[in-house]
Amino acid sequence: MLTNSIKTYLSVRRALGFKLQSVEKYLWNYANFATARGDIRVLSKTAVEWAALASSENQRSNRLKVLIRFARFAQAEDSGH
Repeated sequence: MLTNSIKTYLSVRRALGFKLQSVEKYLWNYANFATARGDIRVLSKTAVEWAALASSENQRSNRLKVLIRFARFAQAEDSGH
């Protein structure tokens, strides 16, 4: 479920002209992290744990910003995000 949502999100945003190279890396990294924990949706606890793994405050912030934007998109289809 999470991977399908990511694929859709990337397709829609790219159709609007966004390149999303670093965004894509963040999202797939989060998906791997979350699914290893058994999550099928974006969960705040998992998101914070994942962001905390970044080496700098700026990277942690970027991770969360990317994930929040994605979660808002995914929530339109599935309110569990």
